[in-house]
Amino acid sequence: MFQLGAIMQFENDIFDIYKDFKNGIQTLPTTVTKSNKLRKLYSEQIKLFIKLCYEMDFPKGQISNFLDGVMPVLNRGCVCLDRYQFLENSNNGLFDLESFNRKQLICDMETISNLFKTIKYQIVNYY
Repeated sequence: MFQLGAIMQFENDIFDIYKDFKNGIQTLPTTVTKSNKLRKLYSEQIKLFIKLCYEMDFPKGQISNFLDGVMPVLNRGCVCLDRYQFLENSNNGLFDLESFNRKQLICDMETISNLFKTIKYQIVNYY
């Protein structure tokens, strides 16, 4: 559960990148210069979380049901990281937060396209 909490904080930092950057708050997302490094760290933490879940002393079906409920939330972070990769690619391969405005860095998860992307991550990255 500590690992889940860590990932949730990481995801919060990913979504709050604009606000944190403008307020001078240093987080992993505000200090990286390549979005793929951020994705790699996020992915590693999710993989560790899934591994730890399956090491718990619960029936595998219950663990799978639990993950079915949690993973859509974590997959939202992946959708936001896709957005950052797009911005980086459109900025000559630089993930320089100074180069982007608020609207560009805000990842609206209530749009239909982002909801579908979240579902796609759930299907493609099934654990």
